[in-house]
Amino acid sequence: MILQNWIWEKINYQVACTSDKISSVSIADSLNLTIVGSGNNITEKYGKNFLLKSLNPGVSNTKLQLDGKLNLSVKGTYKEGTATKAIDATFNFNLSTLVIDRSKDADIISGSATFSTKGTYDKGTWNYAGKIDFLGDHKAKITINGQVTTINVRTGRLL
Repeated sequence: MILQNWIWEKINYQVACTSDKISSVSIADSLNLTIVGSGNNITEKYGKNFLLKSLNPGVSNTKLQLDGKLNLSVKGTYKEGTATKAIDATFNFNLSTLVIDRSKDADIISGSATFSTKGTYDKGTWNYAGKIDFLGDHKAKITINGQVTTINVRTGRLL
């Protein structure tokens, strides 16, 4: 069995300071992974770009703000037993003004995230899009393809 992997990764991060205190950290990361051999031929591509900033630099337990994007695509064929199966999928996330209150057990007290995912594999297809609105008190309103649910993000329980 010969299995070959090709990995390409690029990481860029920056730290900014205000009055000699760390005020933000940004990271941009790209990763391409190809797996070939033993009936597998899969390419995965990841990309992310995040900015985490302190809303009050130099103060412990301050609120943080997170913005950014994460994208993933997977395409190819793979072996499962004697069968060759195919997958083609994408996942996209966009975080907008998430405010994290470190003094409240890292509760996300406001902001939103949009997402979309679609794909096909041997068991069928999927296509979902939605939004998560963070409400504070460890609660979030989740909308998926028009269906709205409110949950406790700590427990996963419906509210």
